Amino acid sequence: QNLINVHLRTNSQLSNKLMRDSDQAMLHFVYNSHLVGAFVCDDGRKGEWVLQIPFFPPYQTMDDFSLETRGRTGGVQYP
Repeated sequence: QNLINVHLRTNSQLSNKLMRDSDQAMLHFVYNSHLVGAFVCDDGRKGEWVLQIPFFPPYQTMDDFSLETRGRTGGVQYP
C-alpha cells in the first residue's frame, strides 16, 4: 500500500476539544467523495496530527495529489 502523509498542527482550542478525556481517540477516519484517509494523533495536547491518504499505482500517481491538481485544501471541500 502507498500512503501520502500530511503533517498537521491544530490550534490549542481545537486540540483541547479533541482531547477531552471522554472523547479521546488516536485514529479518526474520513470517507467521502473528496477524500479517504485516516487522521492519526501523534500528540493531541500539542495538536500534532498526520493525515494518511492512500493512493493506488498505477491508477493514481503523486501528481494526482499535488497542490496544482487539488488546490490548497487537497481537494477537500469545506461546508
